[in-house]
Amino acid sequence: MALDFPRPRADDRDVDNTGPPDEYRLRRSRLQFSLAELIALVIFGNFGCMLWYTGQDYFRPQPIRTFTGHTDRVRSVAVSPDGQRGLSGSGDQTLRLWDLGTGKCLRTMSGQTGGVLSVAISADGKRGLSGSTDGTLRLWDLSTGNCLRTMRGHTSAVRSVAISPDGRRGFSGSADETLRLWDLSTGSCLRTMSEDTDAVFSVAISADGQRGLSGSYDCTLRLWDLSIGSCLRTMSGHMGTVFSVAISPDGRRGLSGSADKTLRLWDLSTGSCLRTMSGHTRAVNSVAISPDGRRALSGSNDSTLRLWNLSTGSCLRTMRGLTNRVHSVAISADGRRCLSGGDDGTLMLWDLYPSPWPFVGAVAATVAFAAFCVAWKVRARRKIHREDAEDAKKTM
Repeated sequence: MALDFPRPRADDRDVDNTGPPDEYRLRRSRLQFSLAELIALVIFGNFGCMLWYTGQDYFRPQPIRTFTGHTDRVRSVAVSPDGQRGLSGSGDQTLRLWDLGTGKCLRTMSGQTGGVLSVAISADGKRGLSGSTDGTLRLWDLSTGNCLRTMRGHTSAVRSVAISPDGRRGFSGSADETLRLWDLSTGSCLRTMSEDTDAVFSVAISADGQRGLSGSYDCTLRLWDLSIGSCLRTMSGHMGTVFSVAISPDGRRGLSGSADKTLRLWDLSTGSCLRTMSGHTRAVNSVAISPDGRRALSGSNDSTLRLWNLSTGSCLRTMRGLTNRVHSVAISADGRRCLSGGDDGTLMLWDLYPSPWPFVGAVAATVAFAAFCVAWKVRARRKIHREDAEDAKKTM
């Protein structure tokens, strides 16, 4: 379809029959205007901008910053409460403390005689806890990098560790099928929980420090009363090993990631599964819940991170750009950034909520360009109409 204005007439005579027709048609052919092309310009221009913004994981696959230094896979990461530092544990038997603002390694902590499988940072940000394949836990002074104490008791690899909110106790899960609660000030084991029937892969502590959650090789989660060491309930539903667990800030819900490629959200008061989140194409190795309890983050063997809406179970964003499996994820205290660690020995810092201003600017530029095209066409047509009218008068 083409926009075509009525031809000017003089004394009811068609100008097309008078005057220099070749010049007239030439002028009109130069100004012939396709409405479909203009509509396509606006629609596809805005569609491209929206696609760029909502699908930045495809067009901007690179993270904010990449941290290199480990010589083996990064098995665990944690973010300090102030969001300024990151802690990592690796198969190279070291922990590293990072400045998230600059990407620099602040210090390297050595001493474990096996690969570091799990790390945690205390609520005051001063101490770190690690679990290793050598069966020990170690407490570290993050300001100096010194090992404060070593805790022994597990008879196999310590796969996961957590620190209570008050910083006084540590919680660990091991391949020896037990969980242990530790006094971090003395390094003594307060109690051992052994109702799990297989290796424990992940542990978490509630915000009040009274309950613990564990995920096991037997595909179940267990909720524990840490004050007495008893199992309150067992949650079943996953069809594969539960590799990671987390507890919401209000302590009401639990989140799990499994070898069955799914995440599950649980009501901890009843043990019922509230919803299942699917989307990953391989095992989910790590999960984390945002500080406001509304979002969840997962890392998978499919080399992606996914951000989820816990109220609906929908995937909000997929972060690509990694070339290897993701072993661990952590969310910053402000909920806007996350840290990941993977098979390639690097850590990556991501922005969970990129600024919308590039999108707004792109749309505005597209609209302005379309408006300019329309204005130019209108002005040109008015000019050609005047010229046609003058030609018609001359031929009268």
